[in-house]
Amino acid sequence: MRPHSHQILQKVEQTISLQNMFSKGDSVLTGVSGGPDSVALLHILVQLAPKWEFTIGIAHLNHCLRGAESDRDADFVADLASRLNLPCYSEAIKIRSDPAFRKLSLETAARQVRYDFFDRISRQNGYHKIAVGHHRDDNAELMLMFLFRGSGPLGFSGIPPVREDRIVRPLISTSRNELVAFLNENAITYQVDKSNRDMRFLRNRIRHETIPYIQACCNPGIVETLNRFSKIVRSEDEWMNELIQPIYEKALVSAGKHRVVLAISILKNIVFSYRGCTGTG
Repeated sequence: MRPHSHQILQKVEQTISLQNMFSKGDSVLTGVSGGPDSVALLHILVQLAPKWEFTIGIAHLNHCLRGAESDRDADFVADLASRLNLPCYSEAIKIRSDPAFRKLSLETAARQVRYDFFDRISRQNGYHKIAVGHHRDDNAELMLMFLFRGSGPLGFSGIPPVREDRIVRPLISTSRNELVAFLNENAITYQVDKSNRDMRFLRNRIRHETIPYIQACCNPGIVETLNRFSKIVRSEDEWMNELIQPIYEKALVSAGKHRVVLAISILKNIVFSYRGCTGTG
């Protein structure tokens, strides 16, 4: 492995360790679209697999949104899996013609279908974890999207490195440029999705126009700044949840899909106890 690639592997492995993403012996279903991020993730995990003793499978969902290009990506991923001798689970779903998703934006519908697919495949085939290729540039872009839409603290917490103890993002501390350099240095091919240049999508405008403008006129390290801010907000949110969860569990009477009943008397006692401890009236 070349020097730059070795550094990338070390950074990803550090992220895996810090976030407790894997246990030895895990089986990991890796979402691979064919683009540079997911292809880099797959090759990095293949390099790290012997040390962590995990097995890898590949999942690819064809959203059928780009005609022949979508089919080309599916064929590319199938060929990649064959060359790496890894199991591949591939399906095609025509999102545009599915009435269940007509009320959702295209991006939201595609994301929901994709994660439902990953979850179903992982459970059917006994995978412990689902690895996806989000990196720190993705996180910065998402934070700006939430800012422009008027999000609260939850949006500013960004993309979690681990979600639901199953979905993991080993590249979350790695930049897009580092991943492309890793691919180029090792002569690894990948597919280019032309829709990532379509300026009708807010995310693309943020990626190709807003962030470069901020870097040029205000803060060259805006991506790092946003990622640091998201970590601070996420840490505060986790701390608050640790405080509130025991209170919620103690006061909970019943919980349904659209209804939660809490015991007011217990909540009052907790409030009064808190005031007594802090000396506030």
